[in-house]
Amino acid sequence: MLSTAEFCCTSFLIFLSKRYVHPDYILDHDDVTLHGVTPTHAFFCVSRHDVYDATTYPFTFLLQFLQSHKMVIVPHSTFHRLADSVGDPKVRIHRTTEFLNLWVTK
Repeated sequence: MLSTAEFCCTSFLIFLSKRYVHPDYILDHDDVTLHGVTPTHAFFCVSRHDVYDATTYPFTFLLQFLQSHKMVIVPHSTFHRLADSVGDPKVRIHRTTEFLNLWVTK
């Protein structure tokens, strides 16, 4: 049974398992971007196009949804192992960007 957060994040996707790939696939390919995180899993989008190109659509999440041809889904334990293998950033991060989700209803 999916939790409410997992259902909201995944309710617009239909998953068909094609094959298993090693989690290092995420780090080894530039066309893989983080799509979302639920309380139990992290979802990565595999796209043939640059999902950071804001000239076509203003939001990365929208481009990931429209352009992805595969998803890589890993549990949090694997997500944390990947983060540990990458280590801390080599460059000091000076600024933090916050994203706000605004829900407009009539």
